[in-house]
Amino acid sequence: MTPRHKSDHREQIIENTRYRILNAAIEEFASEGYDAVSVKRITRTAGVATGTIYNYFPSKQALMLALLQEIGTSHCAFIAEQVKQEINIILRVNRLFEAGFAFVRAHPRQARVLFTTLQGANTQFKTHLSEIYQPMFQLISADILLPGMQQGVFHSLDPASTTMMVMTFYLGIGATVDENGETPLGLNEVAAFVLRALGAAPTANSNDR
Repeated sequence: MTPRHKSDHREQIIENTRYRILNAAIEEFASEGYDAVSVKRITRTAGVATGTIYNYFPSKQALMLALLQEIGTSHCAFIAEQVKQEINIILRVNRLFEAGFAFVRAHPRQARVLFTTLQGANTQFKTHLSEIYQPMFQLISADILLPGMQQGVFHSLDPASTTMMVMTFYLGIGATVDENGETPLGLNEVAAFVLRALGAAPTANSNDR
């Protein structure tokens, strides 16, 4: 094996081990909650030596922060990609909720970690999530609300506070998801509620999920 190949192989092992640790953390935090899970338990689930985790994360808290970063970043990116494909402003509101909860259904354990953390008491984690989700705040404000107001589709409202209310409503619905990532409300119903609050008439373009 040449030096370059050795280096590539080592990098792959490092990345695979990190992936296993993060996946084990998702599994354990989703099942038992952050406070109830030890580093030893995570490493046992990951199938690595107890000390190995500290080569990647200096503490359980650092592991959780990295995990939230990965989940939140992926969540925001997926929603933004879907929303920006839609030209119609009203349908962008529908797409916001459809995409958001499509991600949740596809990744129910990650979503459980996310929403449980948002409802928890750890202020550092919640502050970290607030920072991670800034792109979604920007998306709602710049790509939905402001264009909608400029076009006369929505009432003239304060963009910052309205964005906060939409985001809070979205996360509140997220807190109701079951273990399969399903919500008790149809997403068309949710989007219609938000559209009425914004002063727009809902448009039926997709089936309830």
